Amino acid sequence: MGLREGCFAKVWSAKASQYSVNSYVTVSRAKRDEDNNPLKDSSGKTVYEQQFNGFVTFAGDAKEVIEGLGLPETMDRNSPVSKTVKIVGSPDITSWYDTEKKKGGINIRIRDVELPDSGGEAASKPAKKASTAKKTSAKKESASSEDDLPF
Repeated sequence: MGLREGCFAKVWSAKASQYSVNSYVTVSRAKRDEDNNPLKDSSGKTVYEQQFNGFVTFAGDAKEVIEGLGLPETMDRNSPVSKTVKIVGSPDITSWYDTEKKKGGINIRIRDVELPDSGGEAASKPAKKASTAKKTSAKKESASSEDDLPF
């Protein structure tokens, strides 16, 4: 499972650059017993297991959403502040390796997220719908002009 399209992720920090935001992100899910019921601790709280934690780059429409959350540039463990977002598109995952330094890593880039309380509408969807409407009307106009041809 882990970091994937449709999952909810907690964003702990947001360090912005010109074209992207680098953030520390965690993804967790409830631990379950044999009957698929969530496990509870002694105080009655649901027990969670972490599926992913690491740095992620938010770009495109996701960059604007993450910048608007007002998160600190670095994660302070003494005052943990996080915001939850839903990953709308599939994350881009690439790996790299430097042969001289004998080091490698994974880059994760997310381009579209939404806030859970936004009513299920992605942050970038209204703009895309408007451009789609323009394309649809342009197609209708070209189709009607084709009907006017004499042959």
